[in-house]
Amino acid sequence: MLAVQLGFASAVILAISKYYFILYFPTRLKQRSFLFWLPLGISTLLFITSFFNDFYVSDFQVVDSAYIIIENGQYAGLYAAIITWLLLYPIFHLYKKMRLDTYSQRIREQVKFLFLGISVFFVLGLLTNSILPIVFNIHHFNGLGPSLSLILAGFIVYIISHYNFLNISVVIQRSFIYTTIAGTIIGSYLLLLFTLNEIFTPSSHLNPAASGLITTIIGVLSARRIADYLRKKTDPLFFKDNYNYSDTLEEACELLNHDIDIENIKQHTTAVLTKNLKVEEVKYDILDDHAPARPGLSKLSVNTSGEITVPLISNERLIGRLLIGEKRSGDPFNQADKQLLQTLSYSLATAIERALLHKQLQDYARQLEQKVKDRTAELEQAYQSQRDIVSNIAHGLQTPITIIENELSNQRSLSKTSDSLQTLQNSLASMSRFIHDLLRLTHLEAKADNYLKKDFNLSELVKEISTYVGVLADSHDAEINTKIESDVVIFGDQKKIEEAIISLLSNALKYKKPGVRQKITLGIKSNNNIVYIFVSDTGLGIPPEDLPMIFNRLFRVTTSDRKDIPGSGLGLAIAKTIVVDHGGSITVDSTYGETTTFIITLPQKTKV
Repeated sequence: MLAVQLGFASAVILAISKYYFILYFPTRLKQRSFLFWLPLGISTLLFITSFFNDFYVSDFQVVDSAYIIIENGQYAGLYAAIITWLLLYPIFHLYKKMRLDTYSQRIREQVKFLFLGISVFFVLGLLTNSILPIVFNIHHFNGLGPSLSLILAGFIVYIISHYNFLNISVVIQRSFIYTTIAGTIIGSYLLLLFTLNEIFTPSSHLNPAASGLITTIIGVLSARRIADYLRKKTDPLFFKDNYNYSDTLEEACELLNHDIDIENIKQHTTAVLTKNLKVEEVKYDILDDHAPARPGLSKLSVNTSGEITVPLISNERLIGRLLIGEKRSGDPFNQADKQLLQTLSYSLATAIERALLHKQLQDYARQLEQKVKDRTAELEQAYQSQRDIVSNIAHGLQTPITIIENELSNQRSLSKTSDSLQTLQNSLASMSRFIHDLLRLTHLEAKADNYLKKDFNLSELVKEISTYVGVLADSHDAEINTKIESDVVIFGDQKKIEEAIISLLSNALKYKKPGVRQKITLGIKSNNNIVYIFVSDTGLGIPPEDLPMIFNRLFRVTTSDRKDIPGSGLGLAIAKTIVVDHGGSITVDSTYGETTTFIITLPQKTKV
């Protein structure tokens, strides 16, 4: 009776295992509701009650040692209904998955053959164990139930061999290898123990220890070699070519279309090619200097050891090479393999080139950030100097102002005013001369910042500025367009001119309309030995009443749309000082709320 009860319990385990396996295959369900776990709870009750007498079987009879006639218990019908539902529902669920187009062709083939195998197993099991015994009183076939599992096993073996079902080939191969190694070590131990017992006293306690020690040494020295040998011999069986061309190409290109991290690109393509082509290794040789691709080097090549080199070419330039190792099966690469690698190389080269360009842009951004920090430090130093000047002015004005206050106080009490007025006039004149001398000194100190003037190509400088400021502009939802006349050469301090232009571009980026992409135009043109540099934007604009004061030191427009925009009010004053010191001028034209254009004029170097 216990054996029959074990059969009922085993059927529960088989049914619930298939139920959850099919629900999870090929993608895991995300829901974890009560209904999801209900079948597991019911199956647990069925398993426990399978060992209760008269629950599902009251008696049984073995006929001619060939088949069994079972007398049903009082809950046999309930047991049969639940088991049938646990087997039948996943089949319908698998049928629905088979009709979906969301899976790749390889996965759909796996689902199809798994559906056929389980369906045949269920129909034959239902026929031999339920319909024939109950409806037709034929019990001769109810002993075939366990044998029917071989049908399902056959389908699964087919799916494993043809469609790499559950990627189980590696597991089977490793299990075979490690089982063989374990069997070899155990066999060696028993053989050594038998030999030592024949040579020495069988009852000696040293024989097992000596056998174990010798076996351990042999295992340590030979296990790796045995594993490598078995892996090499079984690779042709487990890792034959078996992939779908279009699915593999789609899987490889999925990340290449949007990822700009070169390490992610390498890891992704390596994983795809290793999994599908079953190769030993995938390596990359990315070139620092992208030379033009020479004729004859744009096609892949196979060396004598079976390795493939695939050139990565983008825009007729050699970006690098993709190096593919031998197949683990030892088979040569066929034409489909080569076509896959050649097609993939185009997308891979484009993705790598895009990633390299992104890295260059990041380097430009870091350089720009450093320049901004340097300029900020210089402005901070200038601001500190400005504060010192203000402090000096305050101290210088303190004495004459004190005299004025005292004289005005005395004016109220004295009747004679002529002498007091003269004193007041002298004090005011003294204060005026002090302020004039102090401002003159400040102007001379500014000239002490020596200018390193020389001939330089202004066109190349402006192109460089537009490149690295363009990176910052994109992060501020702005774009920079250029209209640059070539080969414009001037005489001046290149760093100071660069500072002035960056100052204008910085203002254009700061004073943009919220939520609107800013358009900035940076250009150069020359006419009659005069160079014009213009910076135009479509930002907030400047109120007309503020235009005359825009270049004044510490002056800032105070409209409501600028109240949260930081600034020192020194940028335009510094730019004007630099331009004037180069013998030029700077003007501004603005329509409030629409556009602003700054124009710098500089004398052009006379061409010889």
